[in-house]
Amino acid sequence: RRVIVGQEYHKTPMFSDKISFSQFNPTWTISRSIAGNEILPHLRKDANYLKQKGYVLYTSWEPDAPAMSATQIDWSSVNRKNFPYRIVQPAGPDNVLGQVKFLFPNRFSVYLHDTSSRQLFAKEDRALSHGCIRVDHAMEYAKLLYNLDKSLASDKIEAIVASDQTTDVKFRRPIPIHLTYFTLWVEPDGTVTDLEDIYSRDKSMELLLFGGA
Repeated sequence: RRVIVGQEYHKTPMFSDKISFSQFNPTWTISRSIAGNEILPHLRKDANYLKQKGYVLYTSWEPDAPAMSATQIDWSSVNRKNFPYRIVQPAGPDNVLGQVKFLFPNRFSVYLHDTSSRQLFAKEDRALSHGCIRVDHAMEYAKLLYNLDKSLASDKIEAIVASDQTTDVKFRRPIPIHLTYFTLWVEPDGTVTDLEDIYSRDKSMELLLFGGA
């Protein structure tokens, strides 16, 4: 199925892991880097920006930090590189993570997830994310994985999503996942498709395979 991967500046990493659980009706906690680089400029122009977007602002990154109003802060004095506040987008139809995310905790803080901008899967160039991988028809993918795991029936998944409650569901046996990168792909009929080297990794791979690295 189609995916959306990281932009050139936010390359999706390559590694192997295991998907240990999924979160249905996920919330989105905006990372410090995104908050500082992308949200802070909006807040400096309009302190009501978060309220307009439906985001919740917390006084710190502590789990029990209380919510607060963005109008209480002088945003011109906030450090972009060490953003001190936590911003969360609640679960819902507009949440950027869509209806489900698939987690395999890792040092890169990447995961697979649905999206509220599903029209982007129709684009030819789909290197559009901050590093995480958006999956087309993610709910179908969730039903497939839980069917393989024999741990959660499709109607149960639909009921969880319909509840609008954020719900974590573990796999009985974690699902192996391999994040890879190919610029050549062999079709079933033997045709070789040459893909764009969006991360400029082919030269390094050539040196590793044929010497000179």
